[in-house]
Amino acid sequence: MAIMIKDIARAANVSIPAVSAVLNNKTNSRVSPATREKILHFAKEMNYTPNFSGLLLSGKKTRTVALLISSIWHKSEDYMKDTIISLMSQFDQQGYACYLADITGDANTNCTKVLELISRGVHHFVFLGSPKGRDQIRELIESRNKSYIVYGNPGFLDRYVESDSASGAASVIRFFLSRGKTNFRMLINPFLSDSPEMNNRMCGLMAVFPDIDVKILVKRYVIQMDKMDNTVENQLDVFVKTGYDMTAALLEDAPGVQAIFYLSDYFAIGGAKLLRERGIVIGKDILLAGFNETSAVKNYPYPISSVEHDIKKITGIIIRESLNENLPFSALIPPILHIRE
Repeated sequence: MAIMIKDIARAANVSIPAVSAVLNNKTNSRVSPATREKILHFAKEMNYTPNFSGLLLSGKKTRTVALLISSIWHKSEDYMKDTIISLMSQFDQQGYACYLADITGDANTNCTKVLELISRGVHHFVFLGSPKGRDQIRELIESRNKSYIVYGNPGFLDRYVESDSASGAASVIRFFLSRGKTNFRMLINPFLSDSPEMNNRMCGLMAVFPDIDVKILVKRYVIQMDKMDNTVENQLDVFVKTGYDMTAALLEDAPGVQAIFYLSDYFAIGGAKLLRERGIVIGKDILLAGFNETSAVKNYPYPISSVEHDIKKITGIIIRESLNENLPFSALIPPILHIRE
C-alpha cells in the first residue's frame, strides 16, 4: 500500500500542509529545521515515494536529481568517485533521490537520455564533465523549467563549478623552483587549438613566468601527450603505462631533467617505476608531482607531490546551486597542494 502525505503527517504528529511543504521543497514555508528533519526522517523510514506522474502533470518540482558522468576517464579517477559519493550522500540527507547515469559521445543519444530522465521525474541535473550536444541539452532543460549545473568544464552552459587547476599547477612549479629544480618538464594533454593559453596547466606556467613568451615556455618546459582513447575500461592501467613510456622518452631527450610534473597521479606512478628501474632516486635526484591526490600516491613508497581538489567545498556549492534557478553562476575553487620529498 502506497504511503501518503497524510500517513507521514500522522506518524510525525504534524500538519499535512507542513509535510507537503517539506516534501515538495517549498522555500517559502515556515516549517522549522527541527520539524523538517523529523518529517524527512519519517518519510524515509516509511519508504515514502513521491507520485511523480501527479507532480509532473501539475507542473510541480520533484525531489529528484540526476548525476550525469561524461566519460569513463572521469569514473576511473578517485577524486571523481569521492565527488559522486559525497553528492549522493548530501542529496540523500536533504531528502532527494538520485539517478547516476552515463552520457556518451553522441549528441542525439545524450538528448534522449535527458528526456528520459525528465520523464522519470528528474528536476535537477548535475553534469560531471561536458557532454556532446550541450546546446541542445541546455535548450531541453530550460524549456522544461528544470535546473542544471556542471562541474569541471566552464565551456558548458553558464552555470559551473571548477577546481582552479591553473593555481594548482603554479603551486607545483613554484615548489620545484624553491628546491632549485629549474630544469623541469610538464606533461599535459595536447592543446585543443593553436591557443595554449586555453590550457589550465599552461595558465599556471604562465602565471609563474609572466615575462616569458608563451612559445618559449612551451618549448622549454612542456611536453604534449598523445591523445588517449577515453573509452578504454582500464584507464588507470593506460595512465601508468603512458607515464612509464613518456618518462623513458623524456630521459632520452633531456637526460639532466630535475623534476617532472605529470598530468595526474597515475601517470606519475608509471614514471616513478621507470625512474626506479634506472636507479634514479626520487626525491633526491629528481622531484615528481602528479594531480588529484589519489590513495595510490598517498601510500606510494616514494615521494610524489600532488594537488587535491577541495571536494567538500566543491560539492557544497554544487548541492546549493543545483537546486537554485538557472541564473548565471560560476565558482573557481582553489585546490590543496600536498608536498612530498
